[in-house]
Amino acid sequence: MVRVDREARKAIAEKLVKWYEIKGRQFSWRKEGLEPYHILIAEMMLQKTRAEMVERVYRDFLGKYPNPQTLAAATVEEIASCLKPLGLYNRRARWMKVISETLVSRYQAKLPKEKKDLMDLPGIGAYIVHAILCFAYDKPVPLVDVNVARVLGRVASIEVSGDIRRNRKLHKVAAELVPKKKFKEFNWALVDLGALVCTSKNPKHHDCPIASFCKFAAIEKLKNKCKKI
Repeated sequence: MVRVDREARKAIAEKLVKWYEIKGRQFSWRKEGLEPYHILIAEMMLQKTRAEMVERVYRDFLGKYPNPQTLAAATVEEIASCLKPLGLYNRRARWMKVISETLVSRYQAKLPKEKKDLMDLPGIGAYIVHAILCFAYDKPVPLVDVNVARVLGRVASIEVSGDIRRNRKLHKVAAELVPKKKFKEFNWALVDLGALVCTSKNPKHHDCPIASFCKFAAIEKLKNKCKKI
């Protein structure tokens, strides 16, 4: 692991936010002023699913189930029918049904604001909890999914394998990088960078706004130079 100093962290955050403002993807769940419930539904749909596919389903789903009460009143079969294009629809539908019922019965149909209460909700883990805290409740917390783990692992020379949820070094770097301002854009930038530029195969170093800070990019550049000799 290579330590990223304070100045580098600041520069990385600034470059990522600037890149996102120009090249970041725009989705319905990234708009300002959304209800926390809307963020929850988006994040549950996004698990193991491409964002472009979720976009097609998300708006219609919220049109039919605009709040926890309407979702709790639906059957699992009705919910699953709406989720079929995403795959894993029966599993998603069961958890959406359970979590909406929990919100209605325990929290007056509202998502709690405290992390410990969110973690107690059925069917969601730390990533979705952090997404709700960040995008719904304006908390500067890190988000680490597979794409983000790949980006941070390459930048800081961290071995990324196995369960990324248990990778303390990775989460430490992620927490250190999150800026106090524009943290939403920063988190979206990392997600998009991993999806569009810092891909698992053939990463586009020339398009990466933080390539100059990336240990992996530096090694790849050196390898390419050696091949030409």
